[in-house]
Amino acid sequence: RLWSHWSRELAMIAEAEVLEVLGLLPPHCFLRRFAMYSAWQVSSPLGYLVGCGFALLSVTTNRDYIVTGFTAPTKPNLWVLLVGRSGHSQKTLAIEVATKILTTACPSLVGGAPVSAEALARSLSQRPSQIIFYPEYEQFLASTCGIGNVRGASLKGAFTEYFDGFDKEIPYSQKEPVILHQPRLSILAACTPSHLEDYTVGIDWTGGKQSRNLVWYCERERSVDRPTPSPDEEK
Repeated sequence: RLWSHWSRELAMIAEAEVLEVLGLLPPHCFLRRFAMYSAWQVSSPLGYLVGCGFALLSVTTNRDYIVTGFTAPTKPNLWVLLVGRSGHSQKTLAIEVATKILTTACPSLVGGAPVSAEALARSLSQRPSQIIFYPEYEQFLASTCGIGNVRGASLKGAFTEYFDGFDKEIPYSQKEPVILHQPRLSILAACTPSHLEDYTVGIDWTGGKQSRNLVWYCERERSVDRPTPSPDEEK
């Protein structure tokens, strides 16, 4: 119940706080424009929309780009997790906006949800830079949890290995192994607090797959009172 323990002390990200930060960004930067454009269409929390913007930036960044200034060079791929109540927080709507934009602009960067470690390896060998959208992340969590779930544990382990973006050898039966050069795997997912409690354990958050997530824990505070932008406005 580690998520339950943390969530009691984790303050939700308020709209006013996000607006203050967005106001510090240059008017024409992508992150600010994406968040405000999306807020015109959906009433999902601004925190979710900023998280989605970060996810889009991570997958569209050049694969050879390295972020310096940390203890070690860092790859720009990112795993974003939107957390909030079912239905009310509109997590899925936020992800739908991001999915629509990326599918229109760079469809080759959109990956599919793998069902096994082997499927993930094959997908990355074909698309070394990609993002996987999980609007119903609890389905992934449910399929990979449980003692004795060898297939699920293998898939979670594979995700964790690819997070750092190092070269990796992919074995193929009856074929020479393939070296995958600097894979860039990003994730944009959404889940409720109750599903995180039901389908994750402590090690997931202290050293496993979930410890890599950038978590946005928000509640919806507004409603959309503007019409949907016309095609010309979308351009």
